[in-house]
Amino acid sequence: MAIKSREMIRQTVAVDDRDYCCYFKGNRSEGRKADILFFNGLFSGASAWAYQTRIPALLRDFRLIMFDYPSQGNSFAMRGSMRADDLVDDAVRLAQQLELKRPLLVGHSFGGLLAGLVAGHPDIQADWAGDIRGIVIANGSLRSPRGTDMLFWEIQRRLALIGARGADAEETAEAIKDIFRFFMPIVLDDEYLAFIEGFEADLLASYADYNRDPAAVAWLLKVLLENNKNIDSFKQSLTRVQCPVRVIAGGNDKIFPIAFGRELATAFATTEFSVVENAGHSVMIEQNKIFNRHLLDFVESLYRNEHMAANETAA
Repeated sequence: MAIKSREMIRQTVAVDDRDYCCYFKGNRSEGRKADILFFNGLFSGASAWAYQTRIPALLRDFRLIMFDYPSQGNSFAMRGSMRADDLVDDAVRLAQQLELKRPLLVGHSFGGLLAGLVAGHPDIQADWAGDIRGIVIANGSLRSPRGTDMLFWEIQRRLALIGARGADAEETAEAIKDIFRFFMPIVLDDEYLAFIEGFEADLLASYADYNRDPAAVAWLLKVLLENNKNIDSFKQSLTRVQCPVRVIAGGNDKIFPIAFGRELATAFATTEFSVVENAGHSVMIEQNKIFNRHLLDFVESLYRNEHMAANETAA
C-alpha cells in the first residue's frame, strides 16, 4: 500500500458530453478514512499540490483527488457554449460522481472560491452537505482588485492572439512561455523566485503544456472575468456552508492581498483566518512546510476520533 499510494492514477470522468481529467493518489481502498478533493488555481493543475500529495499521513489514510479545469491540461476544450455557472454545476456533478467519502475540500485562488461554491450549491446541500467535513482555501478571494482584473484581461488578450495565429506547436509553446515569464514575478514572492531560478525553464515548459490550447484558455478566462463581480450571489452560496473553513493568505500576495482573503473568510459561518509571511499568491508551494502544518492540524481536528499522524510533513 505504501508504494502504490504514491502512484498517480489518471482517469477521465464524463459530465454529460464533457470529459474531465482526474488524478488519484493515496489510499483508494474502501477502508480509507476519507477523501480530499483539491481545486487548483488557474493555469496549473495537479502539480500545484505536489507538496501536499506527498505527505505520508495523507497518502496512508486518504484518497487524494485532483482534476483539470476545462481548456486546461487533459480536460475538454471550453468553447462559446459554456457559461461560468455551468462550470460550477459541472464541478458539483463531478464531485457527486466521484462518490466522495466524508470529504475535505482544498482550493487555491479561483479554486478556493470554487470549492466554497460547490459546498454551498443547492444540490450538494440537499444531498450530502453534512458529509463535507471542512474546506481549506489558500490565497482566495470573493472579488478581484482592479489591478488583478486588468492583469488577467491582458493575459486573456495575449492568449487569444496566440490562438488566432494558427502557429505550429513549438512556436505556440514559446509564445505561451513568454506570457508566464511576464506573469510569474507578479504572482510569486521574491524569495521563491530566486529559489526557482535554476529550474525556471522546466516550470515554463509545464505551463506551456498545461495551457497548450491558448484560444480555449482565453475563452475560459473571458467567461470567468465577465462573471467575477457576482459578489452577492457568491455570498449567498457561501453562507449555506456550515462546515469549518480555514482561509490562508500569503503575506505578500499581489493578486489577492490580505484584506481580500479576510473578506472571503467572513462570508462563511465558521472560519479561521491565517496569514503566512514571505509568501505570494501560491502559499502552498512557496511556504509549503508552514501550509502543510496548517493543513495537517486542520485534518486532525476534523477527523480527531481516528488516529492521525498530524505531525508528519511532506517526504
